[in-house]
Amino acid sequence: CIAANGASHIAIVQNLFHDGYYGGRTTSGWSQPEGPPESNEGGINCEGTCPYWSILNNAIHDFAGFGIDVVPGQVVGDGSILGLLVSGNVVYNTCTGFADCGAVYCEDQAGGGTCTFANNFVRDGNPGFAGYDGGSAYYLDGCASNSTVSGNVATGRNGSMIVLVHGGYDDTISGNLFDLATTLPYAVALQTNGSFICAGSNDMHGNVIAGNALVSGGGGGGYWGIDAIPTQPAIRNNDYFAYAGSVPSHTGINGVTVSDTDPLNVDPALSLCYQVAPSSPFYAVPIVLPPLVMGWGPPGYIIPNGGTPPSYSSPTCN
Repeated sequence: CIAANGASHIAIVQNLFHDGYYGGRTTSGWSQPEGPPESNEGGINCEGTCPYWSILNNAIHDFAGFGIDVVPGQVVGDGSILGLLVSGNVVYNTCTGFADCGAVYCEDQAGGGTCTFANNFVRDGNPGFAGYDGGSAYYLDGCASNSTVSGNVATGRNGSMIVLVHGGYDDTISGNLFDLATTLPYAVALQTNGSFICAGSNDMHGNVIAGNALVSGGGGGGYWGIDAIPTQPAIRNNDYFAYAGSVPSHTGINGVTVSDTDPLNVDPALSLCYQVAPSSPFYAVPIVLPPLVMGWGPPGYIIPNGGTPPSYSSPTCN
């Protein structure tokens, strides 16, 4: 599903998109396998002016490229992602052919739009390609700012990090449940804008990472600055719990020089498929995770068995 150049107020709701294996490969970016822009779009894609899109309760799986990809052109100020809402979708087994790739992705080189990723389920959103394990489950690229990643689940293999913020400012990552499994990615990575010119700021100010639960099969986590971050994010009140082995890290790494100011280590009382017990400390101060809405995909959609072990989501979910 691809649209471009002036498509506004588009709603894509309760569809199935699957088995999109196509596209050439070149070497670019971080010198990893990656396709040219015209060949690595995924299940739902907009390039150009994309204001006020709503992408709701779709099931997207088995794509060589992105699951959901909203990119307002490649020139600063070319296009808009104002009011983008991506919610209730289930995305799995994407980015199988491209490394610098995200299951749920937006880019805004103008820096004036808003991306909201809420209540989505991603499993194996970036399982790695040719030995390179880049990319992420949720990807705020190219100065995407004033954006929110909240109430989402990520599990299985999702590249080197669960969330990547590239150049953006005033982005909030809160109330998510990230299963690092045993692939042990970073929780969040931040990267300076590089060649992008972020409208309004180049210092990545105002980014907040708070009230998330990081669970793992032993280790992983942490907050990675791919390069020096001009203004450090605020990191607080996240939960770090291991269902086996070592507790996930709450510290900054490389260009992120701060750590979680108030890390917690409590069992969120998860059952299979990420059901959270009503009495879970996950709903108590200071975490206060909003209840996961779930109901991902079209009505009655069943997330199939599978995924990368030891994901909690291996049984049939939803």
